[in-house]
Amino acid sequence: GELDAALNYRLETGKQNQVSGTVSLRDVAVRVSDFEEPALGWKDLTVKLEPLDLIAHRATVTEVALNGASLLVRPQGGDLLPFLAAKAASKVNAVTDATPAASPNAKPPPATAKAGAASEPDEIPWHWSLASLHIDDSRVLLRGAEAPVDVGIAAVVSDLADGGEQPGKADLTMTIAKGQVALKGAVRVNPPAFGGSLKISDLSLPGLARAAGAVPLALSQSAMLSSDLKIEAGLAAPGDGSGPAANDVRVSGKLALADLQASGIAPQNFAVGAKSISLDIDELSAPGVLSAPASSGPSRDLTFKGRLSLGELQLTGPDPKAFLVGIQALSLPIMELNVPGLLPGKGQGETSKAIAVVLGDVRIESPKVRVTRTADGFALPNFSAAPAPPSPPSES
Repeated sequence: GELDAALNYRLETGKQNQVSGTVSLRDVAVRVSDFEEPALGWKDLTVKLEPLDLIAHRATVTEVALNGASLLVRPQGGDLLPFLAAKAASKVNAVTDATPAASPNAKPPPATAKAGAASEPDEIPWHWSLASLHIDDSRVLLRGAEAPVDVGIAAVVSDLADGGEQPGKADLTMTIAKGQVALKGAVRVNPPAFGGSLKISDLSLPGLARAAGAVPLALSQSAMLSSDLKIEAGLAAPGDGSGPAANDVRVSGKLALADLQASGIAPQNFAVGAKSISLDIDELSAPGVLSAPASSGPSRDLTFKGRLSLGELQLTGPDPKAFLVGIQALSLPIMELNVPGLLPGKGQGETSKAIAVVLGDVRIESPKVRVTRTADGFALPNFSAAPAPPSPPSES
């Protein structure tokens, strides 16, 4: 890579020790074995400091611009981040090569003062602020699976600080083939919080799930995910009034799955398909989920109100003529769902409560069931791990 720097250094003994200016690092590529692509690299990285205060331990960063970056990730079959594994291995080798063999007559080194002794001054913690971050034309490369997947990354972040009470702004976009994930809203670093929207469109799940190792069985053949969610995690979404409590999470909006086709591998011989599955979320509340688990106090219950809708759902066995269950449409209003004890923080001695659910009027259109009788009973798909003994079907 190539390094450019335009820095100003100011030193006044006991009063000032600061660095300010601009540093740019271009055309960086970190390569590791087993991969032709760089494990980490970028075309251009520019950082502007105004200033870096070495006495007050404060870094004021006015701008970070990253262009053309790539990060190789291996979700399965090896180290998650190959460039970190290679760095750790080289460091271990360097230490091993530089360490002389111990003499059998060598004396132990003299004892040294313990860290943090009373005679040493307290260390001043470092703090930072970031006025602007831009990431353009960058990718996360998922490798080591059946098929490689590239995730495009673009982001604009502003007004972040490690201890700022006033939240900053974040706008993150990820693209995967024709799909897109967009996260936009207010964000705070400490304590962590977010208030904004999560919008997903045309995101194909099977390839992404297999690349991430999230599907242990070869189940999903097709599925398109979309969402339009408002998420308030310790912060109100922009334009809203009062937000949730500091450690609470509230979600509302819609989550949808289209063109689902999935099948079990032997011995689970079945297939399921649906034209559409949608979950309308009027309110999903998770109190205290952002805080550390409490050793006492009442349990923190997960509550939900909304509606589940299914369109053209069908479950079949190996032979759809022998077993089929389907419906044209289903609408399931969930007036209230309360799941106690699901979140950490249940108090000691508190009586366990059952899940409570209140449903509205369920609507089912055009149900269909087809079952074939055999000499041993009905020909049902095998949903268990043990294979079912074969038997010739006979219609009745």
